[in-house]
Amino acid sequence: MNYCKRLQSMEFESGNGVRLRYWCTAGDVVSTRSWIYRGEWFHETWIRADDGREWQSTSGLLGLAVNRGHRLAFAWCAANDAAAGDLVAVRNCTTSESRATSQAIATEYDRRAYGRWGMLLAVLAACVIGQSGCTEILPAFVVAHWLPCSLVLVLLAGLLGFVLSAQMDPDPEREVERKIQLALAGMEYAWRATADVPPVAIRRQLAA
Repeated sequence: MNYCKRLQSMEFESGNGVRLRYWCTAGDVVSTRSWIYRGEWFHETWIRADDGREWQSTSGLLGLAVNRGHRLAFAWCAANDAAAGDLVAVRNCTTSESRATSQAIATEYDRRAYGRWGMLLAVLAACVIGQSGCTEILPAFVVAHWLPCSLVLVLLAGLLGFVLSAQMDPDPEREVERKIQLALAGMEYAWRATADVPPVAIRRQLAA
């Protein structure tokens, strides 16, 4: 969603050097609908961003309840200067409700990093063993099928690295998530101040 207007941005860096950039956008719900097909929920929401462009979400906006005319604020993230980002948080400024993918926010730093290193090390190990004549210590089946066994080793190393990477949590105190939520709350506050929209509690009192 790199075509959305970037209102503000934050950047963080993990211990292994992965740069993670967050930015916030805002827009209004043009239309939304949900339906069930073969026991599965489907969602379709069109949002008109503040830059005038419209984009469609079929993910259900992280499970946040929205209706036509609601004001939404979004937080996106991209690793290592990627052109497009993933939606990690959304706030309904009309109802003051918000949703965030806490696990994705925390693990995005190291996503796939260990998997790549694991695969490279496995390839290097297979080449060293094959060229150094150390295959004598390996089982006969492995020696007879060296290429497919090496491929399996590389894939397993990549899978193990990916799993380990997913378990890493460089933000255990949820500092990044708090900053994202503060940014979205600030966007809601600015919208209410400029549009003269009272908070939800005040609106409910007035309606009663």
